[in-house]
Amino acid sequence: MDGQNYKERLVAALPKPRLFQGYIAIFDVLGFKSFCQNNTDQKVAEAVLGIVDSIPEVMRTILGQSLGQKDKALEEHLLSPISWLVFSDTIVVALPQIKVSQNDTVYTYLIACSVLNRLMFDHGLPVRGAIYFGDFALGNRCIAGKVVVEALEQVHELELACTVVSNDAWTRLQDSLQSHNMWSRFILGMLPRSSVPCKNSPKTLTTLNWFNVYVSGMGKVKPKDYYKYVMDSFLAHGKQLNSSAHTKARNTADLFDKWESKPPVH
Repeated sequence: MDGQNYKERLVAALPKPRLFQGYIAIFDVLGFKSFCQNNTDQKVAEAVLGIVDSIPEVMRTILGQSLGQKDKALEEHLLSPISWLVFSDTIVVALPQIKVSQNDTVYTYLIACSVLNRLMFDHGLPVRGAIYFGDFALGNRCIAGKVVVEALEQVHELELACTVVSNDAWTRLQDSLQSHNMWSRFILGMLPRSSVPCKNSPKTLTTLNWFNVYVSGMGKVKPKDYYKYVMDSFLAHGKQLNSSAHTKARNTADLFDKWESKPPVH
């Protein structure tokens, strides 16, 4: 068989990316270079992939607590639309093609993003991230679109371990909350507006307060010293901090102090 023809047939047989409109979250692991330099490749892979792979089970625990019982069909309905992709120090969480009747899935998606932030931070791998809404192409191994570029640009502007929500995504969420009173208080408590340090100057942005997601077995985020809590995460796994990382750590602790006034919502 001709090598070129075989390659063309193989590429043609691969699943094609599909176009969607929905939510896209992009997370960047802070201190990843130092983490890789001070740990084996196996530990690096197991740490990041292990946390991401564990999130669906954590979410099933949360859903079971919310429903008061296990409902596998409902859990699958809420969790299966969420796509997870990992590229080195970048984690992508996508929720494509959401209908108005699927608001519960959107809220499940926000909680899943909060759980990712919490697990990564508590395992010494703090992330900064951005949640956007728009059009994108999604395949088994790839994602592309203008909204992806915009989310990445926002992530790299952040000077702390924090996830922010774009104005378009926030407007979309507010519209859906008007028709869903049960979730309104919980979701609004997760999304406070805060002054967020960025590369050029602070910006007032909607932040994802993952302190407001409480999971049995994980404990509450209530350290007496937020700076120590942050530094323990930034320095975990033998990581070394430069001056820029120290600044991000201080900024993160300051944001956590602002969040403290909002108690966890069960």
